[in-house]
Amino acid sequence: MIILAEPTDLDALRLRAEFLLRHGLRVNASQTALLLDLRVSHAAALLRSLEAEGFLAALEDGTYRRVTLPPARSNPARDAETTAPPA
Repeated sequence: MIILAEPTDLDALRLRAEFLLRHGLRVNASQTALLLDLRVSHAAALLRSLEAEGFLAALEDGTYRRVTLPPARSNPARDAETTAPPA
């Protein structure tokens, strides 16, 4: 079976990987263009796209950083179900 999907932007994957590998990374469009060897306009579009996905957050100084998710809450009832011995 063939499933049609949107094409994957390899530049977006590369940029996402940079943010995952370099904790605390903050870059603007010009820096992103240098990092990935892209046109500044394309780098800016990538940053906006990753922001729209919720992966990046735009800061007031024009830089972008990775969004950090709050730690998952533990659910004592669910945890008891998964760790309880079989009856």
